[in-house]
Amino acid sequence: MSFSTPQTPSAETPLATRVALENGLRSKLTGMENAIARVASVKSRLRKNAEQARRDLSQTISAQMEALRFREQQLIRELEDAVQKKESVLASQQENLNLHIGEIEK
Repeated sequence: MSFSTPQTPSAETPLATRVALENGLRSKLTGMENAIARVASVKSRLRKNAEQARRDLSQTISAQMEALRFREQQLIRELEDAVQKKESVLASQQENLNLHIGEIEK
């Protein structure tokens, strides 16, 4: 949108021309004020959208972190169960070996 600088009416300018220039100036001023209002509205929507995006991002990350912590606990329990089972098998094997060694030493 280009704005040309209107001529300043002088005392010698006919009344109709002065009125037309003033009306044109008022019209351009109104257009610029409307543009300022639209810019303010867009800025406001931008801030609201950004705040909502921040909330959404925070909630999503929190949910993902909670899911990861839950999965971590599951994996730790599975690991502990696997270690316990393996230790039990190894203890049984060790006991059998000790029994065989005792039989051999007799």
